Amino acid sequence: MSLLKKQNNVNDLLYDCYNLLGILYNDREEYDKSLEFHKKAIAVLKDKTIPSELQLEATSLNNIGFVYINLNDYEQAKQYFQKGLNQKNLFQEKNVLYAMLLDNLAYSKFKLRDFKGLPDQFERALTIRDSLGLKSASILSRIHLSEFYAFEKDTFKAIQFSKQALVLARSLGIGKNTLEALKQIAVVDPKKASVYSKEYFNLNEKMLKSERKMGEKFSRIEYETNEIKDQNSNLQEKNRTLIYVFSICTLVGLFFYVYKTQQAKNRELLFKQRQQIANEDIYNLMIS
Repeated sequence: MSLLKKQNNVNDLLYDCYNLLGILYNDREEYDKSLEFHKKAIAVLKDKTIPSELQLEATSLNNIGFVYINLNDYEQAKQYFQKGLNQKNLFQEKNVLYAMLLDNLAYSKFKLRDFKGLPDQFERALTIRDSLGLKSASILSRIHLSEFYAFEKDTFKAIQFSKQALVLARSLGIGKNTLEALKQIAVVDPKKASVYSKEYFNLNEKMLKSERKMGEKFSRIEYETNEIKDQNSNLQEKNRTLIYVFSICTLVGLFFYVYKTQQAKNRELLFKQRQQIANEDIYNLMIS
């Protein structure tokens, strides 16, 4: 039992690593790498040691579909989102993920001009998100609905949904969502486009400055870290030099001590030899 639990933990960690790497490479726009790691994440799930109720396969299918959206390959994206929605007990076990897959599927179909089930799928995803209090996600749903109704020439609904998205994004203070909402409302409400565009520009500049400051902080931290590393290297070099000097001095002192000791022994031996000769001379004189 403990061995099985250990195996589960290993697979959990491996899945999380692959999934996270897939997300990071997608953010870096390295889509081939992202797909590679997301598919490795799915492969980890094949040995069935991870509980199916976690719906990790549906999660990875959604992530892969999102990569294909970024590649503008909406046909592939649609297939992965549909496969994710087909996972057993998805709505009961992960309704948040279900709403995400449903909205992404509807958006892929819209981009393909496949209007079967639209706008019902968009609206169902929004209803689920609103009922769960998923405000950030519901902003995206409203933007998608605004795009859909703008295409359908229903300007009133297009403006209505984009305004709702903008109000919600402002209230949450999420810069990225606010920019997306401003961009959409400027398109569907051309009379006030200049006002929204100005706000978009100012907010974007503010976010860029914030990112630059953050980048400068990281650069400063990196610089200071490198300085500390250099100081440590210099200190280590000095310590090594001191050790070498001390070692050499110790060896010289030891050599000098051995040399002096040997000299003393030689003098003592010479003295004994001379004393023995003198004793022999005295002995010979006494005999004579």
